[in-house]
Amino acid sequence: MFVIRPIEERDEEQFIALALGSGEGITSLPKNIKLLKNKLAKSIDSFSKKIQDPGNELYLFVLENSDDGKLGGMAGIYAKTGYENPAIYYCIDEIDRSKMVVDGIPLKSIKYLRLVSYTAGPTENCSLYLHASYRHSGLGKLLSLSRLMYITARRARFDKQIIANLRGFIDKSGNFPFWEELGRRFLDIEFSKVQDLIHHIPSIALKILPDGPIYLSLLSETTQEFIGSPHERTVPAQKILMEQGFIRTNEIDPFDGGPKLIADTDKLKIVAGSTLSVLENIFEDTDEHALYIISNDKDPFRCCTGIIHLKNNLVGINRSSAKILHLEKGDKVRYYKIFEESE
Repeated sequence: MFVIRPIEERDEEQFIALALGSGEGITSLPKNIKLLKNKLAKSIDSFSKKIQDPGNELYLFVLENSDDGKLGGMAGIYAKTGYENPAIYYCIDEIDRSKMVVDGIPLKSIKYLRLVSYTAGPTENCSLYLHASYRHSGLGKLLSLSRLMYITARRARFDKQIIANLRGFIDKSGNFPFWEELGRRFLDIEFSKVQDLIHHIPSIALKILPDGPIYLSLLSETTQEFIGSPHERTVPAQKILMEQGFIRTNEIDPFDGGPKLIADTDKLKIVAGSTLSVLENIFEDTDEHALYIISNDKDPFRCCTGIIHLKNNLVGINRSSAKILHLEKGDKVRYYKIFEESE
């Protein structure tokens, strides 16, 4: 079975290997061992804190195969964005000129980009990566939504709003068209080097990119088409989040042009619709399809998919799930249906 749990010191080697192999564009997973070790240490410290209000915390989770201890993926949450450095985006605005006429011909509206920045911003889902060999059996959905289960269980640690910045479109040559056509005009380096700079100089967008306006009509049709579109491998993650209540904004990543999603935290389906109950029964495993995401309600947080039986307001779960979540009868258990019978 697979379990989602907070990252630990013993995970360092596997965590670094996963992060270094995650590919370009996941800016919250730097290709720098020192920075990755710092993130691991920060996460461990964040989980250990007693917190009433969100601050400069980072929570990293790993997907572990309980049979062999191997890690197949990771996901994270920033409690607040823009806490140490402003969070920077390009906002897509439009000048409506539909009522303006020249020689009887109406003028076209003008879409343009302008830089915006936020301090003390909302919570952010981040660092989602699942190794290719683990992209099966709904593990991506489990990994993504486990963060929302944690937020539900530890609501005071997170903001009233939550965002997700998704990796932008990459062409068949492995290039980010948005960077190649726009950003590279102001800093002529490869995108991979831009990522390194982001981690060393978080406010770099304000230093190298014009604050606007940048008229979209002056960019190629191909680049215009993919502005605000996610990388093809990120499309499933976007779908999962939008099913939960995230919506697309008119803001994009200033470097790769990827979309920014946002939601009211309390209105997310899992936050509003998951159930916390006392575990009354642990039954033997069956061949039923696991339809639920299930978590414990204690530290350390643990989460998995499993089988829930509801009868006369009593809650039971299958033995394997109870074991992997470290649950016994009388403990509290949280559950939410994330799969249908056909999935």
